[in-house]
Amino acid sequence: MAYKPEKPPPTTTASTYVDIDDTIRRTYGYAKQGAGIGYSKVKGLNALIGCVSSPLARPVIVAARLRKGATNSARGAASFVAEAIKTARAAGASGLLVVRADSAFYAEEIVAAARALGAYFSVTVRMNPSIRAAISGIDENSWT
Repeated sequence: MAYKPEKPPPTTTASTYVDIDDTIRRTYGYAKQGAGIGYSKVKGLNALIGCVSSPLARPVIVAARLRKGATNSARGAASFVAEAIKTARAAGASGLLVVRADSAFYAEEIVAAARALGAYFSVTVRMNPSIRAAISGIDENSWT
């Protein structure tokens, strides 16, 4: 799923990418607050990470949240995306900004957060019956 804002992107040679993802960090012991068994089947805490990078700069973590282990990946991610975009802009990202996320973040709120701040986005779509039908409805000669 890709979004193209109404106005063309700024004319600049630098593109900036805001990548969001979550990961499970294993915890040990019985009394670890917030630890839980999530999608990875590992007892731990869920870390939501936002990195900014460009063709000229290595990835830098600009936002991080530690959450309960059994938390849905997209929970609270819309405000997290907004925070990461604002931090990227405050750090000097003035050109084309693209938010990238995997299918765990396929949610209307996340797309709306990126659009509201003028960012492009690339979010992997979960393969479900409606998506399969849309893909199969594309003529073979129409693919680019």
